[in-house]
Amino acid sequence: MDREILINTITQEVIRQVQSLQASRGVSSAQPASVSRDGILLSDMRPGVKLTEILRLLEKAKSNGCGICVPQWFVSSVKENLNGAKTKIATIIGLPDGTNSPLAKYAEIKQAVAGGVNMVLVPVNMDLCKAGDIKGVQKDLAESITASRGKAESAAIIEVRELDVNTLTETAKACVAAGADGVILSAVTGGTVRADVVRDLKSKGLKTGVIGGVTGREAEFKNAGADWLIVRG
Repeated sequence: MDREILINTITQEVIRQVQSLQASRGVSSAQPASVSRDGILLSDMRPGVKLTEILRLLEKAKSNGCGICVPQWFVSSVKENLNGAKTKIATIIGLPDGTNSPLAKYAEIKQAVAGGVNMVLVPVNMDLCKAGDIKGVQKDLAESITASRGKAESAAIIEVRELDVNTLTETAKACVAAGADGVILSAVTGGTVRADVVRDLKSKGLKTGVIGGVTGREAEFKNAGADWLIVRG
């Protein structure tokens, strides 16, 4: 499947999950409930997104006192438009599924760091993960995130769909052993992030966040100790 089509599919799934939760819980789409400085507003990540859309979301992030996650080619523009605000800038590299080469992900991270990013989110190679090759996942991530060390916070995105709790936990440990500052559990491509799993990873000393299926469950994840809550902006 074409890379742009896959990115579009992931973006649309995020929108679908948010809209479904908003409809069931009465959450207004104009106001990201309970998102504060530990929250990050997720922009449209497709190649066709416009700078004007990104800057509108930036103003929303400033007014809510939270961070913003944008495509890496907009990182420098967001940095230039902070105007003194201490808004955290994040980006996701290696879209859509982390299976591109470590060298390619390294280059993306290096560009994002040069643009002034504060945090890089790196999808783990889910093909390796589902095959049970945890050492391969760790090696792939370690080679990818070298460019961020000492320059930006980093977190590995783990898709929870089709992973049992043991595999997910071992993958999370491997990601931190590879040098990531923490992990982001994702339900963007399906499945559900469980608050008890977040709590368990936290009890093991791992910084843990959530993306996908967060809206309407912010309090639940905060109570579980989540370090990052990434919601559709």
